[in-house]
Amino acid sequence: MELDEFLLPDEGFADAVETVIKPYLAPRYEPLAVVCADGQPLSARVYAQPGARAVVCLCHGYCEYADKYLEVIYCLLRAGYSVAICEHRGHGFSPRTVENLSKVHIDSYDTYVRDYDSFTSRVEQRFAGLPLYLFGHSMGGCVAALYLEQHPGHYRAAVLSSPMFQINTGGRSALLCRLYGHLMIALGRGEQYLGSQEQDFSPIYRFETSSCTCRGRYDAWFSQRLAEPHYQSHSGTIRWMTASLDAAPKAVRQAGRITVPLLLCQAGQDRLVKPGGQQRFARRAPDITGRGVVEVRHVIFNSLLPTRRAYWQAVLAFYAGIQ
Repeated sequence: MELDEFLLPDEGFADAVETVIKPYLAPRYEPLAVVCADGQPLSARVYAQPGARAVVCLCHGYCEYADKYLEVIYCLLRAGYSVAICEHRGHGFSPRTVENLSKVHIDSYDTYVRDYDSFTSRVEQRFAGLPLYLFGHSMGGCVAALYLEQHPGHYRAAVLSSPMFQINTGGRSALLCRLYGHLMIALGRGEQYLGSQEQDFSPIYRFETSSCTCRGRYDAWFSQRLAEPHYQSHSGTIRWMTASLDAAPKAVRQAGRITVPLLLCQAGQDRLVKPGGQQRFARRAPDITGRGVVEVRHVIFNSLLPTRRAYWQAVLAFYAGIQ
């Protein structure tokens, strides 16, 4: 199938979600029951494409949720893949350890990795005999890399899109931020926001400073967040930030353990993660293809059509080349 047969235009995207994407996804949707190692249920779903050659498992980013990936899921299904996605703890409808739905909180990325292993096992059961491919974005790219490093043998290949291998700490020393975070956790302040100002979700339109290059896509996903409180994760706690600052360099250090082919996609105008960590990771990973994307923000799949076309050409060609 030609790529342009299913790439949606920039204009009228919110209408396309309702008239094109959702009707196509509805008959392919199934909830997936996932019970984690500690007995907690994880919010997860699959989209089964008849005759699929493989299953792509999505690993979403910070403050994201499954419905934000409807277009990604649609593109992968149209390209001939089945798709599975879970919502990480502290996101969407998965369990939370703090009551405030705006807060993203986790004790350690080891928990994300254990949860993703429970999810992967259920996907393997549901799609027995089909190969699994990974697709991790931002924080999910870091989780995906850690998973591949610690649990070889489940996935055949992985796309890491704007992976969070070095957080932009705004000019502050990452080491000092980590030490400060561990001190605050020791003092019992791990569930607080980092900083003194209020950081709860606010219904303020901020496209100009967002990580999305296409306004239509920003509008569609922002409307989702306004309508559903569980989609309003907005800021990390001190413990989440400290866990992230611990996990990102760990994923880079252990990149040599990954045994499957990787495609790493970088955003040229990324304000959230710095390119240095991605470059160090690429030097250590044994089998990696890098694709730099200039003049685009952090969420590459929410960019304008020319960039999205080049992006999806690279992603789908990579998956198609896996034996």
